[in-house]
Amino acid sequence: RILLEVIYEALESSSYFGISKEDTPDDYGCYIGAVMNNYYDNLSCHNGTAYATVGTSRCYLSGCMSHYFGWTGPSLT
Repeated sequence: RILLEVIYEALESSSYFGISKEDTPDDYGCYIGAVMNNYYDNLSCHNGTAYATVGTSRCYLSGCMSHYFGWTGPSLT
């Protein structure tokens, strides 16, 4: 949620939302730098669940943001 808020504020301050849809290409790329956190180590001492990986993996970040904003360009975390 914090990443979504930061990206939204950056787009808002760059006037991304002020451009008409006809003049804007949809193939924006999304590149995000992320590191692992220690929360995954805490989870690994318990039995695994279906949500453990989704909640701690960072590889989904750029794909989620691209999907949310409708971007079809490259997406890399």
